[in-house]
Amino acid sequence: MPIPDPDKIWPKLEMLGVEEVRKRLSMGVYAKYKIPVIEEWLCRQETNTVKDDSQHFNAVSTKNISKVDRYVDYAKNHAVISFIIILGIAVIALANFTDAISRLAKFLPLTKPQTSLSLLPGETGWIFVGYFDIQSETFIEGPYVSVVSSSRRGTRRYVEIGDKVRLNVAQKVYVVEFARSGASKNLMSPIEKGVIGKGDETGMELPTNTELIVRDVSEGHRPNNPNAALWLRVVDVPK
Repeated sequence: MPIPDPDKIWPKLEMLGVEEVRKRLSMGVYAKYKIPVIEEWLCRQETNTVKDDSQHFNAVSTKNISKVDRYVDYAKNHAVISFIIILGIAVIALANFTDAISRLAKFLPLTKPQTSLSLLPGETGWIFVGYFDIQSETFIEGPYVSVVSSSRRGTRRYVEIGDKVRLNVAQKVYVVEFARSGASKNLMSPIEKGVIGKGDETGMELPTNTELIVRDVSEGHRPNNPNAALWLRVVDVPK
């Protein structure tokens, strides 16, 4: 079996190129005694390719680092340029943060206070206004609402049917025997029942500054008691 001479075989391989040589090698074109020399040539080609890539990368990296150094030095010597760069980075960061918050908000449950009586069966309920002295017509507790607008003003009551009122404090909404009967007694005044308890709570609490329309006014007091309780049946302000 002849000994292959690399000086004769490798120039021919150079002319064919690595891909073609690999192709022919896989097809079994070359004689067995030539294969070790061919494989050595391929190994050398791969080594040279890695070296070339490494040298190219180092050259590009050095070039880029040099450019960055020049920009940094330039910015250091120009305060205005430095300020503009920092401001730009801050604006971009803020924009990205705002966008992230907006995206996050889409996946978070947004809780808003229940301000609409339309969520209640019957869309109405009663709120407590306070206690007032019958003789002097002045409040000794409250009032917990303020009259926003009124078409008429009575002489006995602080508020009249048809008035628009605004809550001075958060107020629970009551319906007589709500826990047992739902909204079936929503027109019945808490004064008629006498003592209001947990079973009369609807579970809704209207926040401060909620505006409402008065549909009923109810006041009452026990015998020999100079003070009367004032309740209002209210509905949402029409939209």
